[in-house]
Amino acid sequence: MIRSCSESTGNNVELPPQLEQGRNMYTRFCQAVVGMHLVAGMVPLAGCAQESVSPCDELIGDYATKPKNQPRIRIEKSGEKFLFTHSESGAQVSEPLTPLPNAEIVEMFEGKIVPPRCILTADGMKIMKLPAGSGVNPTEDPDRKLSQYPEPTPFLMGISAGVAAVLGLYPVPHQEKLKDIDEEDEDDGYIYSK
Repeated sequence: MIRSCSESTGNNVELPPQLEQGRNMYTRFCQAVVGMHLVAGMVPLAGCAQESVSPCDELIGDYATKPKNQPRIRIEKSGEKFLFTHSESGAQVSEPLTPLPNAEIVEMFEGKIVPPRCILTADGMKIMKLPAGSGVNPTEDPDRKLSQYPEPTPFLMGISAGVAAVLGLYPVPHQEKLKDIDEEDEDDGYIYSK
């Protein structure tokens, strides 16, 4: 028999080898379970140190209002906040964007289509990525005005400040300088670097 000592009572108790082995296995099991819970609890905390991923992250990038043209706008993320950056008179201006709550997005589309995962808003403006083949995207309409929407794009910017309009946004590689928002778009064969 193996002799075991209980510190809580100060009594020496002799346990048969099978019970002693069982107690050791139980102790190891408890240590493993506690260890797993500690690791599982620390993983989310480690994720807090990194920027969290948002459905709106798919909107981050530079956009032209015509395919393969110079970028006019940029959607950026700084920490947890989204920014709409554009150029006015040669100076880059950034404005905050707010993600629309999911319930409002669902209500806006009233079951017509699978709603976008995210809509970013600012005063009189909404930016979104519609699912392909949604049926409500004007850039995918076969009868669209090609001068306005030369190619289909899932990225749209709706403007309702003064005059209502929907612009197609065409992703382009990142550029340091943005084209002024009020400059005319020319089909100048702009070649962008990748």
